[in-house]
Amino acid sequence: TRQTTVSAAADEGTRMHKVLERLSADALGRLSPEATSEAVAEGLTREGYPEDHPRHEVLRKRITRFATGPWLRDVMSRGAEARRELSFAVEVPIGEDRRVLLRGAMDLVVVAGDEVHVVDYKRARGPGLEPYAFQLELYVLAARALFPSARRVRAGVAFLGGDPETPL
Repeated sequence: TRQTTVSAAADEGTRMHKVLERLSADALGRLSPEATSEAVAEGLTREGYPEDHPRHEVLRKRITRFATGPWLRDVMSRGAEARRELSFAVEVPIGEDRRVLLRGAMDLVVVAGDEVHVVDYKRARGPGLEPYAFQLELYVLAARALFPSARRVRAGVAFLGGDPETPL
């Protein structure tokens, strides 16, 4: 049924997030693709996708492709710092005398000198950002509050089910 398919996809996405969240800092753009792939395989096994699981190989390839992709390799080679699941709370005005407090956590925040890049992982193939526009705008506000000296703040999505080499 459709509900079962949606639930399975959501569960798979949650587990992929956990693998990325728990990878060593070096596995994000600094290790060889082989070493990163091994670390991803271990993470998938911990998350209930052992090597004999029918989804293990495709998920391992998707996560490894992002973690060793050109964007992450480039930014990390320049001495960037990666932070995962960075919590935030942002007050947003919703009228003259009213504000709403929005809380959350950003999947990946890469601080590269005076630039901050926020990347949200999506299990989906993408490619459109429109459904995520509010979320990405919120992440920019949050990153500006957390890193007030940043000259540039960007937020994007890594579509792990599509072409995750460069966040959009």
